Amino acid sequence: MIKDFFSQPEGLQSLSGEVTILHSVDSTQIFAASLAREGTSDGASVVAEIQTKARGRFGHDWYSPSGGLWVSVILKPSSAPARLPLLSIAGACAVCEAIEDVTKLDSVGIKWPNDVVIRGRKIGGVILEASFKSRKLEYAILGAGINVNIPTTSFPSELRESATSLCILTGRNYPLSPLFNSFRRSLDKLYLKYTNKQDQAIQQVIQTRILGIGSRVKMRLSGKTTSGLVKGIDVDAGLVIENDQNKILTIYDRDVESLTFLGDRDKASN
Repeated sequence: MIKDFFSQPEGLQSLSGEVTILHSVDSTQIFAASLAREGTSDGASVVAEIQTKARGRFGHDWYSPSGGLWVSVILKPSSAPARLPLLSIAGACAVCEAIEDVTKLDSVGIKWPNDVVIRGRKIGGVILEASFKSRKLEYAILGAGINVNIPTTSFPSELRESATSLCILTGRNYPLSPLFNSFRRSLDKLYLKYTNKQDQAIQQVIQTRILGIGSRVKMRLSGKTTSGLVKGIDVDAGLVIENDQNKILTIYDRDVESLTFLGDRDKASN
């Protein structure tokens, strides 16, 4: 249950806005967007116990039963549209930090661009949606989901091999409020850097979380397939790739039709 979410973590500078708590909603993203249009302040959050029609990237279903942390944060930075992917992946970093803070698990990383992964399985993710008016950012909604107290048997069969939860990994259940508050604290610090345009500082944090650096990937971009070696993340949250012709490419989420990690490059190809 989420009845204890009224606690306010100390030290928040930007994300101390009102928290709306719902038992069930179609999507916290949709609900938060309606609040943003009504003028709700920067940093307000919407939390739901259950989402019935949540969506991830490309409109994929986002499984959101009771037992997970499902939250959307209203953000109103003065930001160029090109910087928004950095804000999205900063949100994924905040999810990683919150999980480690509450559970003491380590090796929580990001599968670019927005999946949070532990031991090869997805435990959460983020999505960022934005509204523009006269080509200026009106508001952004950062959605975050973490599988917390969801047992294996509760996952749909098609997700049981690829997804996991905190209770599966640790054998215990967790109250949601401390995890939510830790997420808000971590996001608050990164959002402050973002609004102060400290993009390189955010990039350095992201670089420590990105999985697969040094691994080969195969990707499909604009109908063409190419492969290469992951070098890291650039300051705009693009994935930096050295392709098989030794050319450095920077790819962005909006351009990627598919991305598959192939593992480390063998010695013969060095």
